[in-house]
Amino acid sequence: MSRLAPNLLRPRPGILPSPIMARSDTGHTQRARGFAVGILPGPIAVESGGSFGENLAGSSAAVKLWVDEKPDFNTDVEGLAKIMVHTINARATHTLHRINKLLQHRQDTNMKRALQSCASRYDAIIKEDIPESLQALRLGNYKFAEAGTMDAAFEARLCEKEFRRCKSPLADMNRVVHDVSIVAASIVQTIV
Repeated sequence: MSRLAPNLLRPRPGILPSPIMARSDTGHTQRARGFAVGILPGPIAVESGGSFGENLAGSSAAVKLWVDEKPDFNTDVEGLAKIMVHTINARATHTLHRINKLLQHRQDTNMKRALQSCASRYDAIIKEDIPESLQALRLGNYKFAEAGTMDAAFEARLCEKEFRRCKSPLADMNRVVHDVSIVAASIVQTIV
């Protein structure tokens, strides 16, 4: 069994929008599918109990992004890449919500500074890297899609490095965003 970060859940039946059966002439597709299925989220705590997209995203802006993209999902590697980019969005949105909650509590200056920097980094992932990657996938510009997902991984890693003077309350979340982003980039590389 593959090693997963502790806060990742295996998908449950009925959570995925449809069976993901990637088609390709290479074994890369099946390996990418295996990695992706191992890290796709179960529902993120959302009160609505709504659709897969709502459970995946957990915020109204993210749900809109999901609904806008949903008709483009298909069962090939490109469709899997889009699902993974949405997974990055879901995890980054969840992490940003956690950062904002932590910022509401009184923190020492090192912690506050690190959290503010991380909020800026995650804001960039959500507002720049995710839309760039999705648009690049739609247009068939896979190098830009790969760059956007790699940038998301880089931002998550830099966020974690901000906590060099204090203990990171985001270590697991940063690791998940980083790892999901790397897997997404790997999937996009199989298309190129």
